[in-house]
Amino acid sequence: AVDGSGNRSGSNAVETETLPGPAGPSTFALRARLQPSGRPVVWLWNGVAGRPHRIRIHDLAGRRVRTLDVGTIGAGETIWDGRGEHGERLGAGVYFAELACDGLRARARVVLAE
Repeated sequence: AVDGSGNRSGSNAVETETLPGPAGPSTFALRARLQPSGRPVVWLWNGVAGRPHRIRIHDLAGRRVRTLDVGTIGAGETIWDGRGEHGERLGAGVYFAELACDGLRARARVVLAE
């Protein structure tokens, strides 16, 4: 796998790509930290301090597979273990995540490995 900087990693890596969102504060962002094992995914986010944030994860077909409530701090890290809402291990493949707060959106794509 190749990260956004062109660095190569093992076949079980998580790839991320930032997708454009609507206009908002320049610091409102979501990205994933690459893990050598492919799981868990560490979501790094910047948002609006004092307001509730949520990361919604969807599969390639657009079905929501997990929602992570990440609190009201302005920035942080949240771990996603690659499991769905009911604790089931999700299959390898492409997933889309969206950080949402007060109408602002930031999106990222991740490829989960087995």
